[in-house]
Amino acid sequence: MVATEKTPALSNDVEQALLAMGAAREGTLALVAPIAESDLERVHSPIMSPLVWDLGHIAAYEDLWLGHRLCGMPLLRPELADLYDAFETPRSVRGEIEVLRPAQARDYLAAVRERAAEALGHVGLGDGTVCEMVLRHELQHCETMRQTMAIAGLLGDEDRSAMDRPLAQRGEADEFLEIPAGRFAMGCGDTRFAYDNERPRQLVDVPAFRIARHPVTNASWMRFSEGGGYERREWWSDEGWAWKEEFDITHHHSVAAGHPRAAACHVSWFEADAFARAHGARLPSEAEWEKAATWTQGSDGTERGAPATRGGGTLASGEGRGARRSLPGMGMDPEPFRRLSRLHRTSVPRVLGGVLRRGLPRAPRRLVGDEQPGRDADVPQLGPAAAAADLRGRSAGEGRSVMEPVTDADEVIQIDSHLDSAHERSLAEDVLDGLTRPFKELPPKHFYDARGAELFDQICELPEYYPTRAERAILEQSAEELATLTGAVELVELGSGTAAKTRVLLDALQANGTLYRYVPVDVTEQMVRDCAAELTREYPGLRVHGVIGDFERHLDRVPPAAGPRIVAFLGGTIGNFPPGSRRRVLREIGRLLGPEDHLLMGTDLVKDPEVLEAAYDDAQGVTAEFNRNVLRVLNRELQADFDPDDFDHVALFDRENEWIEMRLRAKREHTTLVRDLDLPVHFDAGEELRTEISAKFTPMRLEADLSAAGLELVRWLTDPEELFALTLSRRTPGRLA
Repeated sequence: MVATEKTPALSNDVEQALLAMGAAREGTLALVAPIAESDLERVHSPIMSPLVWDLGHIAAYEDLWLGHRLCGMPLLRPELADLYDAFETPRSVRGEIEVLRPAQARDYLAAVRERAAEALGHVGLGDGTVCEMVLRHELQHCETMRQTMAIAGLLGDEDRSAMDRPLAQRGEADEFLEIPAGRFAMGCGDTRFAYDNERPRQLVDVPAFRIARHPVTNASWMRFSEGGGYERREWWSDEGWAWKEEFDITHHHSVAAGHPRAAACHVSWFEADAFARAHGARLPSEAEWEKAATWTQGSDGTERGAPATRGGGTLASGEGRGARRSLPGMGMDPEPFRRLSRLHRTSVPRVLGGVLRRGLPRAPRRLVGDEQPGRDADVPQLGPAAAAADLRGRSAGEGRSVMEPVTDADEVIQIDSHLDSAHERSLAEDVLDGLTRPFKELPPKHFYDARGAELFDQICELPEYYPTRAERAILEQSAEELATLTGAVELVELGSGTAAKTRVLLDALQANGTLYRYVPVDVTEQMVRDCAAELTREYPGLRVHGVIGDFERHLDRVPPAAGPRIVAFLGGTIGNFPPGSRRRVLREIGRLLGPEDHLLMGTDLVKDPEVLEAAYDDAQGVTAEFNRNVLRVLNRELQADFDPDDFDHVALFDRENEWIEMRLRAKREHTTLVRDLDLPVHFDAGEELRTEISAKFTPMRLEADLSAAGLELVRWLTDPEELFALTLSRRTPGRLA
């Protein structure tokens, strides 16, 4: 990232202080100026705040310390004090509470600064400590916001270029520095300004240790991942393994896209600990890191002179015994600070433990200043994408990088496309991850090129494949009741496809006199456009707002509700997720729901294994051809040389997990090359590649999943043979989405 230019040290001169604070404020506002309002409000990571919260916090902090405590004025907005208090409002809840909208946060910043500037002219700066602290605090949050922007892909070109710059031009030398045993002075002295967690300065004994000269690179992390880093239990702590399993962590999502020799970023403590264990090492202690970051080696190997600069320096390039070697520091500035009261010392492990929440990121609820349309009108956010997508949904064979919304001239149809380069990279990333695992697997979302979609349509007509018929029968029987019960004016459909079954619901809403809008969410743009044109002809007055995107990543782009709505998630799609991911997806969908909204979900039920296996292994071989088609997708998109005839289609029922698995079983030993990834993939004879799971449900299991996601069951609907179920649920009253 581009470093913030350092400001001159402040004196008691109010004018100089205001100039320095004004320069920092210009930097803050310039940083967020290009970012869309929705991205400012979104939760981009479970360990980071929404950017708009940081803006409000900067203002509230300045008002507290400059306006209230230094100048003696009452708080400008006392009702916001707890909201923007970092101790009262931890990161885990900042996406769930009412916060200022971006324009309101900017107004708050301006009002606080205007009032503080006037008061400082009368009161003065005192010894300058409070102004220095407020200035440093704003610069610190600019750095924090840049970290959030890096995670979210919101950095400008200059910052992105700096992030991907190679760490060393001479390759990836795994060089270690030998740090000798002995005492060193840790922390800041009393002569200059410092936060309490850098005091008191004390002598600390540290045994001899070795520390890597360079940070871990993306290439090193990929070798760890491809070598079974997320499968080898012995490399993980008990707590780390439990976290990985609970949230279905199977790889690191961002490293593959960066420069191979750039530093790996946004790695959790658990993952970093496993990486170190895999290399026969461990993570450094706080004292070890500070000694390495401040130590200057003399020609005799002893520490001499003043500590090396701690603020964002780079490793010296000199070689030989007398070379000065300093590591990048943990602090944000080379300047030490005076002691401040009411700030408590905390260790690096505690800080890391605090940001590694066990929960998932949540979405903003209603925002301060929003109108009250009778429901929460904000758009909920997805957390980190992880799980495999839906076998029984639709997916495009080719991605399209279009970010701007497209509105038809008549304004009855609006189509927004959100497929970008990350979507187009997902196939390569999934193949690299899935085909290098000890048990090979691919997510089923890659079945659906044009041929795959055609084959799935044929599957739905097979006598063995009951889910489509059973679900449609339930819809036809219950649509009128659902329309009356929900009073819905709009229907949002996830994985909408051709909207074949959806027309039953649209008919019922129209007959109920409430139908206003249909919102299809699908990755296939042409299918959404064709469907929108057909539906607006069939249903006069209907508006269609299509969202071209992956429902695992783009639910935050679903438009705010026009009134009570049904979110339809049909076809048994939820069964394609393992239990931990399934509940994550349900939580994310639940965030779309306001108090008057309902989730309508289709689920396949547990039944005779012979019936289940026949549905996924039909006598005509259509499902087998559908399964093998994913190999043709890899051949075309990644220049692989799979021979589909080298694999048998396998469908089996896992009685322990109560789900169907589809696999491809190698008929002979062979090696396939995925040329675009330079990846040879070896198969032993009889070795299997898993391409889908499809979980089957009991009422108890489904109700438990809904409850864990903050949803409560309203209606349980089945066909006469109880092969399939539709459930209507809503957000549990009193539960946060």
